[in-house]
Amino acid sequence: LQKDIDYTEGRKRPTKKEEVKSPVPKPIPEGRGKKHIKRALEDLSKAKTVKEKAEAIQKFKNNVFHGAEVTPEEEALIKKAEQELNKQGYKITELLGTKYIEGMIMEVENLKDETQPNTPKLAQKKTITQVIQPLIIKDGKQYQRAKVEITIETMTNEEIDNKIFRLKNNILSLKKLGQDTSTAEADIATLEKFKRERTSPETD
Repeated sequence: LQKDIDYTEGRKRPTKKEEVKSPVPKPIPEGRGKKHIKRALEDLSKAKTVKEKAEAIQKFKNNVFHGAEVTPEEEALIKKAEQELNKQGYKITELLGTKYIEGMIMEVENLKDETQPNTPKLAQKKTITQVIQPLIIKDGKQYQRAKVEITIETMTNEEIDNKIFRLKNNILSLKKLGQDTSTAEADIATLEKFKRERTSPETD
């Protein structure tokens, strides 16, 4: 019998041991903050009380606010859970990213100062950047008081200009009423001086 002709021209065929294996694909890295998002969803699935559900929802929102990546399915789960609370008369008040004003009825658990050097108080802004315990409203009344973290930052040049504009309008109103405008004028001078001399100029 005629043997099969080998057209490989002397090339060696790989044995079983020498067979080239396809490279094992590396696991795709999880998105930013994914572990925290998973933990929040796990907490939500285990939650029994209104407060537990609200805190799990808030934990999810905190992480999204700080840049965590989420899927549409994960967002849908949180939205559904929040809608269920709403049907029962409970509402989680949105506080993340809002301006903090002295006297607000909430507990400040932590205060982070991230202002530029020599920033006068007039050029500082306080923002709620973490909600440790959400503010829950039940049928229009406070059911749970909020606990938050506040970050103090330096205003941008645009924000300073807006504040100066409001102060100038206030001066006009005070003059019409024949009232003293020295405090407002001094505030404008302070802001304008800081804007000129700020140590880290920024592009607005």
